Amino acid sequence: MPIIYLSPSTQEFNPYAGGGNEEYYMNLIADAMEPYLAASGIQFVRNTPDMTAASSIAASNAECFGRSFRHCASAYRSFHSPGTATPAPPSGMRAFAGLRRSNGISVL
Repeated sequence: MPIIYLSPSTQEFNPYAGGGNEEYYMNLIADAMEPYLAASGIQFVRNTPDMTAASSIAASNAECFGRSFRHCASAYRSFHSPGTATPAPPSGMRAFAGLRRSNGISVL
């Protein structure tokens, strides 16, 4: 079964005009993916909001080096939004976050 390394943005200084920032919204997406991946039997590891881009890459590589190939992540999935000072979170993200809250899924 595949192992996926989820790497939501660590760019907390990329603000959204409507509130929040790139790091916050990309972590919401990664949070929402976790139960679906687990329910499908797909293993995953992920970075944390306090990590940097460099430490996220190092951590994803550390999952593989020193182990047999079958323990390596099969895919590296990063989450980013375009540009700086994004006007507002895309409406799909706002709806997705609202859906998550209404279903009792925790938000960062």
